[in-house]
Amino acid sequence: MALQLTLHDTAQRMRQFYALTKPRVTLLAVFCAVIGMFLATPGMVPWLVLFAGVVGGIGMFLYNAIRIYTAYSDRLAQQTFRYSVVYLAALFTALLLDHYV
Repeated sequence: MALQLTLHDTAQRMRQFYALTKPRVTLLAVFCAVIGMFLATPGMVPWLVLFAGVVGGIGMFLYNAIRIYTAYSDRLAQQTFRYSVVYLAALFTALLLDHYV
């Protein structure tokens, strides 16, 4: 009986985590960032910038989503939002530097 409750609780927590991370929205944001990188540069996007953009975006977002999921607070949510703003600014700055330097 305890095993069933544990499996049920685990399944419920996984559904909640899935709803929290909103994978379609996250994938749309990453997809738009990658397309933006390709459109912003006259040639091929440097692999390092592409790798850092995709891995940095997905990896840090998942890390922050897990932190919010395990111990929710408004402060963590604000930190996640601030991270996304800084991340996008840094990504576009790297693209501009790569283009003009």
